Amino acid sequence: MSNLRNVRLDPRERLDFVAVVPEPGRIESGFITPTLKLERNVLEQHYAPYFERWASANKLVVWHYN
Repeated sequence: MSNLRNVRLDPRERLDFVAVVPEPGRIESGFITPTLKLERNVLEQHYAPYFERWASANKLVVWHYN
């Protein structure tokens, strides 16, 4: 992810970071629908305890390990 590309986006569309997590995105986990769309509310609820720590890392890519 290039910061130059991020700057060209509207502020509400910009990414602060990308978090890479070990859990597979499976329908059974509830993270995605049968049509392979992300269940954003489920993902946000599951990973909410980590958001502040990830954001404060000031890295473009955050690797999350349990």
